[in-house]
Amino acid sequence: MNYSELLKKCQKIELIVSEEQAKAVESATREQSNSKLWHRFRTGRITASKMKNVCNTDPTFPSQSLIKSICYPESYKFKSAATQWGCQHEKYAREIFFEKVKTAHENAKLEESGFFINPVVPFIGASPDGIFSCDCCGQATVEIKCPFCKRESTFDVAMSTDKKFYLQEETDKGQLTLDKNHSYYYQVQTQLGVTKLDLAYFVVWTEKDLHIEQITFDSEMWNEMCAKSKHIFVTAILPELIGKFYSRLPNTNILSASACNSSRSGESETSSCNTNEELWCFCNQVESGRMICCDNDKCKLKWFHYLCLGISCAPRGKWYCPDCRKLSQFQSKCGKKPAK
Repeated sequence: MNYSELLKKCQKIELIVSEEQAKAVESATREQSNSKLWHRFRTGRITASKMKNVCNTDPTFPSQSLIKSICYPESYKFKSAATQWGCQHEKYAREIFFEKVKTAHENAKLEESGFFINPVVPFIGASPDGIFSCDCCGQATVEIKCPFCKRESTFDVAMSTDKKFYLQEETDKGQLTLDKNHSYYYQVQTQLGVTKLDLAYFVVWTEKDLHIEQITFDSEMWNEMCAKSKHIFVTAILPELIGKFYSRLPNTNILSASACNSSRSGESETSSCNTNEELWCFCNQVESGRMICCDNDKCKLKWFHYLCLGISCAPRGKWYCPDCRKLSQFQSKCGKKPAK
């Protein structure tokens, strides 16, 4: 089955999870990584920790390793000194956090949480480190970080020695906040979107310091993440889950797209290739909007809609459609992402 045939099948698939099913999954997976079900329900879903990578990957050039790590999470498990340190100290950090905040709330509780699925976007999942609740403020997600490389540092030292450290000082308030461009911020916002809560506690613990920050839900960011995630899910994740599309290919990104380098330019709103209302693209529709052509002269489909490829502007270099990229004569030409 070629990519166009596979994509048509994927576009017809509807993933449905009821509220009752979502609650049952969360309840059954509260042991998280120690639960076989936790690993099973993560398979094929875009999880909170992967969200920034999914949003930043080129939709026409998605990372194969990213797609495979989503489709086969158990195969991508790894242990390191950093992960072991985080696992060993998360419980202690939870206790310290709860002791710090509980006195300011009525009937405060901090409970374990499982794998959450939002039935509205069932292809996205999240596993917060806990759910905080109280009678005065309601519920909030909790995400805890115990950075191994900063384990013996204060945050002032961490920021002065590491310009990429995810905590930054707000110049107007002098307070530490999580960098909104960091993957952890995407992770927290995904957790809020999936759990349908409005508040999160982001906690960073070291042996010398403790950071507790309240982060509110950003609905605009959430909607943007959902849209990008859905596109990657349909055009890349489902083709791998259903047809092993990436597994059957050489280790090269096969969905790159770039402009045609001639009078065939896909920038044009009207094309001479459409004089007889011919049908083009995977969607088998007539010419419409901006289009791009495959540089393989023998390509069966030839022209493709920007919309179907998920692109809004023309990348550089020659471009071969997903089906043509599987041909041996073009694999060497498609092995690297075009320079920007």
